[in-house]
Amino acid sequence: MIELKEAVTKSLDALKGMSLVPEQSAIELEEAELEDGGNYWVVTFSYPDPKSGVEAHIMGPNLSSILRNKRAYKAVRLLAVDGTVRGIKSVHV
Repeated sequence: MIELKEAVTKSLDALKGMSLVPEQSAIELEEAELEDGGNYWVVTFSYPDPKSGVEAHIMGPNLSSILRNKRAYKAVRLLAVDGTVRGIKSVHV
């Protein structure tokens, strides 16, 4: 079984390898936990939402500071036994 640190590393590598997060963004680990009786790691990351700049431009300067801090979230599900990525999804908050 892989440990937490390896699960986080494999998850981040999967997101970057599939170009699902901006290359030079401030990616943050939000949470990581074992699920389904310890069979899966689910690791969630956040990063600056690339769409927030477009929305700020459309909405005007008063909302730009709020939208500039908007973040997008991705959750990666891995097999706990060997770290194989089994799924990636966007998390909507």
